[in-house]
Amino acid sequence: MQINIAAVQFRLKSIHSKEEFFRQVEDYIQQALTHEPHFIVFPELFTAELAAIQPKAPFEVVRDINDYLPDYLDFFTRYSKQYQVYIVAGTIIVKDDGGDYVNRAYLFRPDGTNVYQDKIHLTQWEALEWDLKQGNELHVFDTEHGKVSLLTCYDIEFPELSRYAVSKGAVILFSPSSTASRQGLYRVKSCAKARAIENQCFVVVTGTTGTIDEMPDFKNNFTTGGIYAPCDAYFPSEGVIAEGIENEEMIVSGAVDMEALHLSRSTLTNISTPLLKNMRNDLYSVEFKA
Repeated sequence: MQINIAAVQFRLKSIHSKEEFFRQVEDYIQQALTHEPHFIVFPELFTAELAAIQPKAPFEVVRDINDYLPDYLDFFTRYSKQYQVYIVAGTIIVKDDGGDYVNRAYLFRPDGTNVYQDKIHLTQWEALEWDLKQGNELHVFDTEHGKVSLLTCYDIEFPELSRYAVSKGAVILFSPSSTASRQGLYRVKSCAKARAIENQCFVVVTGTTGTIDEMPDFKNNFTTGGIYAPCDAYFPSEGVIAEGIENEEMIVSGAVDMEALHLSRSTLTNISTPLLKNMRNDLYSVEFKA
């Protein structure tokens, strides 16, 4: 089964209204739809544009994004349902039920419902400068195309978290990201490739480029979106199904093959090893679901 994925390399810019923001997002969706995707993926904190409409101190500005949550939920619910496509709608800063602010990734489903995952590992900036709180539970979500998990940016750098998601049945890890340096970009990209190899799964990453002049925290953005697979006989030898051009505003599209993934996990050849089956459970143990 071939699953088409379109990842948006999103260019941040200064905007003057929420209508301008959603028109920009709609344009990306229309471009992505030309690739006939089953999933469209937006990056972490692309919603920061909304906070720049009425600039405030950096500490306050990220909290303002929460004011647009109803518009965000309504917009992506409508488009996911209208076009019968799953949308990983990047992340948005929201106020949770306990009154804390979190960096939350949403997955919108074609049936009009949504689910979310709060970012589990926070960067120093998120924790200290923005006073965000970390998520405390990892979710794996059922879709008609297989189980998926949302590991936002820094989360993909912790191998234990990806291994845990795969142990719960995830076959695609989506990693919406936002990195402010090339070092950050290559940490995320290198880890995404490693997670695909060591867990015999697909990993999709994309990020933001451009600048928001009113927000010093978003003056530097580097991205290269990518769709990554294990490096074995059933996939490209370098494990890259598709990859974008650094800092270009574009759609990165490609297809992941679920049957090939099954073969990768179950077949032993001279260039394909069922890595998950060769774990040393006498030394370390993770229980995997079939």
